[in-house]
Amino acid sequence: MNLKKIIRENFRLIIFVIFVLVLTIYLFIETSGNQSSTPTIVTNELPVETEVLPENTEPTDNLVVDELVDEVIEDAPAIEENISLEDFVTGEEMIERRASVIAKDVDAIDGHIKIAESDQLALYLKEENLSIIVRNKNNGAIFYSTVENPEKSNENWSNFVKSSVVIEYLVDTNIVYSQADMYNGKPAIDVEKTETGFNAEIYYPDLEFGFTLSVELEEDNLLVEIPQASIIEESDKYKIGNVYVYPFLGYSKLDEEAGYLLIPDGSGATISLEDHLGQYKQPYSEMVYGANIGIDEPYVLSRVFNMVTSQKPNDIFAPIFGVIHEDKEAGFLGVIESGDWHAYIEAYPNGAILPYNWVTSKFVYRQFYNQSTSQTSGTMVVRQNKRNDFDIRLRYSFVEDETANLMGLAEAYRDYLLKAGLLPEITKAVDFQMRLDFLGAELEAGLVGHRLVAMTTFNQAHEILSDLGDAGLTNLLAIYRGWQADGESGSLGRNRFDVASALGGKGELLQLVEDFEQEIPIFFEDDPLRYNPFLNTEVGANIANKFNRRVHYEIVYGKVFRYFNYLEPLETVNRLSSKVESFPELENLALTGISNTVFSYSKKGTTYDRVSSASSYINSFSELVGNKSLLLDMPLQPYWQYAVGIYNLPMSSSGYVFEAEEVPFFAIALRGALPLYATYSNFESNANEFFLKLVETGVNPSYLLTFEDSSLLKETNLSHIFSSNFSSYREEIIERYQELTELHHHISDSKIVAYRREDGISQVTFDNGVSIWVNFNDYSVMIEGQQIGAQSYKVVD
Repeated sequence: MNLKKIIRENFRLIIFVIFVLVLTIYLFIETSGNQSSTPTIVTNELPVETEVLPENTEPTDNLVVDELVDEVIEDAPAIEENISLEDFVTGEEMIERRASVIAKDVDAIDGHIKIAESDQLALYLKEENLSIIVRNKNNGAIFYSTVENPEKSNENWSNFVKSSVVIEYLVDTNIVYSQADMYNGKPAIDVEKTETGFNAEIYYPDLEFGFTLSVELEEDNLLVEIPQASIIEESDKYKIGNVYVYPFLGYSKLDEEAGYLLIPDGSGATISLEDHLGQYKQPYSEMVYGANIGIDEPYVLSRVFNMVTSQKPNDIFAPIFGVIHEDKEAGFLGVIESGDWHAYIEAYPNGAILPYNWVTSKFVYRQFYNQSTSQTSGTMVVRQNKRNDFDIRLRYSFVEDETANLMGLAEAYRDYLLKAGLLPEITKAVDFQMRLDFLGAELEAGLVGHRLVAMTTFNQAHEILSDLGDAGLTNLLAIYRGWQADGESGSLGRNRFDVASALGGKGELLQLVEDFEQEIPIFFEDDPLRYNPFLNTEVGANIANKFNRRVHYEIVYGKVFRYFNYLEPLETVNRLSSKVESFPELENLALTGISNTVFSYSKKGTTYDRVSSASSYINSFSELVGNKSLLLDMPLQPYWQYAVGIYNLPMSSSGYVFEAEEVPFFAIALRGALPLYATYSNFESNANEFFLKLVETGVNPSYLLTFEDSSLLKETNLSHIFSSNFSSYREEIIERYQELTELHHHISDSKIVAYRREDGISQVTFDNGVSIWVNFNDYSVMIEGQQIGAQSYKVVD
């Protein structure tokens, strides 16, 4: 074939190839030229463009959401612009050059005048912007609350970092927050100094709102408060939305200080203060006690073939955060004492918007929500009219020297809980105890109606416990799930306890309790929050409505029931009371649902906030503890005082990309104060690593068991339970029990007094002098003359 013919037949292809080659050469030359003319930035590189994602957007790359929900994006601060590299000063000028330690007593620091001091702390105030500086008198460590000379950025961010209080307010019907701070809005400030701190009256004349800010020292604590009664709103046009109070307290820039931020994600997690080189584009931002379903759109789980393929991140169950600066051996634990029901915890690693590391709380007085415009479809975004009713009160407990670490923060938290009466009175030592959950029954769809699938009868549970008792397992606790008529899902929303006859009826249930009451406490689980609308058709049922007056649907994508409703809080506690009265012989209750879910709702045109809902639940708990023992499913912090134990304690964090390490913060803080039971061991992908976490923390193991094979659940709402048959786990349960019992003989009920983890090795030291070394690595290590095998541990007396 001659060349001309080839060219003619492939003319278009040849022209396209030539075009691509020319374009490639051009782009290469252009790119090379640009790179050669750009100065090199080595250590202080920042992102060219920073993007803020919605608060509920998860930072994990493997999370897929296949259903989008319309929502209002609420960034922090709300007025946001893209920030480019040119917005910041780079190189040597980025060093803040503020003293981190001042050894001697001084009357002024950076324009802040000393106004009060306690035995441990000195408080300095700059009246211009109510900025404070806290100095630890014992080691001279300095904590700044505002940035003195912020990096060049847009006006709102610049004012944000220089301000003691930042208000995000609403204008008329606008659905975008505006920002008022110590500069925007030109507030009038009137300061009254006290012996322990100061009170400041802050008023924005143009916006016609104001409030009182109180700051005082109390021993090694700093207390900050904005009382609800002090808030003034005199305009119909301007309304307070969100409030930040000293958001930059304890901040640092890039990697100028070694250390970490502590966030309450799951078991606890840290964010390193190292230079992240701009790789993290968004902060940690989660609402305390989980999303508010009365206003917020629900989190949508990803599905494939109608099966859930993603997992919801951990909710915050305790309103805490912290900072540790390792170089100056100092830090603090922040606790939201009031306002926690309507607060967020936010943590910004450097590079997420700004080159600073900071962690704070945000208090929500008003939100946006989608209001229905018709009975069937159509919505419009409106603002919450009624302001949430709460005081803002923050407590900062400072740690120093050898306590300036995770252990010191955990001890500070435990001390706070005890002093505040948020833990039950300890009457006996907390012993090792393995938890075994039995699943009784569940419904599956039949040709006509539903059919009950019996998984573990009361006699079969008796057989399992007797078998384990003969093997020497005596320190056990049991929870019975799905024991009521119509099983676990079918019983939701009932107003009395009816025992499933297919499991043996009330007589065999009581016989089971009687036979083991001296050895094994058996708790019977109930979820009084959820309502099954497919089986309950009560006309008068008070189902929870959101602020937009639409019913809330909890989408679960079950094989039988696709969703459930929530009952209104008063309806919930009334039905729970009726259930208890219907079965007075039942002394041990395990409560889920209301233990970890709280929300705002509307009823007949009146809105009720989360404080109102929580008050109903707390009243119910306080009445029940008089004659019932309550075991609570991962309860919120305000409920801990009513529990004889906590079950389903998270043993890991959500795994956000900016987290440096997951840490057992809550396990350390609560050890010895309450019996703690982990999530199910038989559902863990890495069973050995999970077991090592139990060894490390002393949290009791848990298993979900059925007498029948779990394959019988494949057409029920519990189809996710893929492995639960007792015969499959009997040997593992006995082996783990014996190993952990032997370990408990060494540590007994001793408290943890020291904890550290580095390079996959953790050391836990107890107050009786015993240490446990845990090696999470897949290779053995030699430490202090002790050989610790791969994925193993060693007890050192």
